[in-house]
Amino acid sequence: MKNKLYEFEAVIEPVPEKNGAFVRFPYDIKKELGVGRVKAEVTFDGLLYHGSIVNMGVKNADGSICYIIGVRKDIRQKIGKQAGDVVLVTARPQLIEEGKVYQMKFSKIYPLLLAKAQKKGRTKEEVDQVIQWLTGYSAQEIEALLGSDTGYSAFFQNAPHLNENRHKIKGTVCGVKVEEITEPIMQEIRYLDKLIDELAKGKAMEKILR
Repeated sequence: MKNKLYEFEAVIEPVPEKNGAFVRFPYDIKKELGVGRVKAEVTFDGLLYHGSIVNMGVKNADGSICYIIGVRKDIRQKIGKQAGDVVLVTARPQLIEEGKVYQMKFSKIYPLLLAKAQKKGRTKEEVDQVIQWLTGYSAQEIEALLGSDTGYSAFFQNAPHLNENRHKIKGTVCGVKVEEITEPIMQEIRYLDKLIDELAKGKAMEKILR
């Protein structure tokens, strides 16, 4: 899966106390990608820079969270731009390649999901039932994956049959509404997180499995 490329024009804004500068990233990365910050391959007027898209407490005029990309002094010098100037920005979040969740093995994630449910009195069989409902893997296939090096992103990408009713899963996980996440694999990950949350909170299985 290729990482999405964003392209936009932005005004370079100053950070006077640090002799720094930044541009505003005009998208909500929590809704776009399901994360609060992400490394990115960025260009400013065509000059390549490897940085991050982050929230540093800056807010938009309407009070909403604003995500920014820093523009270092040497970058500004090379492109001949300073605070107040408009710059053409491209940004490609490095989510699949560099995101820690994607890099982790399914065999490392599964025990965390299981522990969360069992701590609240739910069973391994119920956890497996939820995973089977969401992904189409059989119990035997899940056990085989636990003994393999399968990555978490590959676990979802290779799922036999993602349940068509999973889009009925609503609610917030890690401060993000799962139904608003636009990055496909991250949304699948958060769907499972949400189902395990519901399991741990004592929700009846027939209501969890939409």
